[in-house]
Amino acid sequence: MSKGIKLFKPTEEQYDTNRDIILSHLESGGELALTPFQQELLERWERADELIKRNIGKKNREEIANMLRSIYKYHRATAYRDMMDAEFVFASSKPWNKKYLIGIRMEYCMKRIKDAQDIGDAKSEAAFEQLLQKYIEMYPDDIVDPGSQTVIFNIDNRTIQGQVLQTEEATAIIEDALLKLPDGKKD
Repeated sequence: MSKGIKLFKPTEEQYDTNRDIILSHLESGGELALTPFQQELLERWERADELIKRNIGKKNREEIANMLRSIYKYHRATAYRDMMDAEFVFASSKPWNKKYLIGIRMEYCMKRIKDAQDIGDAKSEAAFEQLLQKYIEMYPDDIVDPGSQTVIFNIDNRTIQGQVLQTEEATAIIEDALLKLPDGKKD
């Protein structure tokens, strides 16, 4: 075994947890702190994202994985996992992450607006301002989840708060409680 290959192998749960934390970090604008390992993952995924985008239609996944392996000196499976995580986090491929793509276009417009201001091109500045406004309108608002509510009934013993109930009575109480949930559904 080569000395250059990293031997750390996190479990599936660790990868998913790290990916979720990194995604939250990016969505919060960097406010959520990352561990050194998560920061390393983010850097690897950013590099994978860059290689995927730069080589769309030019190189296949195996060639991109080999490029990552030559950079990071890790196993082929890790390279593929980094590519999958980069695609999930940064939407490098289909299905498109529209929020991410609109965000990229907004950043581009803001850069072009600044460039136009620097050279005094008011016409271009106004055009990119209008385009930026359209992207802002398209950008989805964050929907705040009121949080889930857990209602637990012990139906096997048909006992609710010290009362012994028939199954029909317990079911009626459950359905009434479900209708009071924020979405008002009984699913």
